[in-house]
Parts: sequence; structure tokens; C-alpha cells
Amino acid sequence: MQCGSHAQGLVNPAEVIGNTLYVHLVEEPETAAVCLHPIATVPRCATLLNTGERMEYDVLLLPRFAHAPVNRSLRLKNLPVSGGAAGLVVKLELEPGLAE
Repeated sequence: MQCGSHAQGLVNPAEVIGNTLYVHLVEEPETAAVCLHPIATVPRCATLLNTGERMEYDVLLLPRFAHAPVNRSLRLKNLPVSGGAAGLVVKLELEPGLAE
């Protein structure tokens, strides 16, 4: 299973407010999916703030991180990458205590 682009270099450090994590994509991803390693938590909800649309996501095992403390990653899927995807902001609503 392909992860798509990895977040390193694509995102600014996420902003955390309460139980909400805001992920800013500062570079356009190469594919319509982005892995946010080391985030491996399933959010209650993921919303693309640029459009208000709910995002598709899953958590997948990353074999290349098999011996790392976190070997899974949250993957955002079906990002709009047909030009101008840099500047996307995704709001991840997490369970209480997971955004700390």
C-alpha cells in the first residue's frame, strides 16, 4: 500500500489548540495522499479548511519504520493536487488528551 508523499518538508509544524491539530501543507504534495508520520492517531474528524470538505484518512503500517517507536502513520487521502495544493490547511479533531 502506497503512502504517497511524506510530510517532511511539506508541512509546517502543526498548531495545536485544545483537542484540535491544524496541519499546514506549505508545499504541493506529489500525490493525492500525504502521510503525517509520526502522527498515528485516528482523528474523530479531518476537515480541509480551504473548502470545508471532510477528508478521507486511514492509519497504515509503514514497514520502513518497523524498528522505530512509531511504525504507523496517519494518511490523508484524496487531496486536491491539481495545481495550487500548497497552502492547504487540514483540521484534525482528536480525542481529548491526544493532541498534547
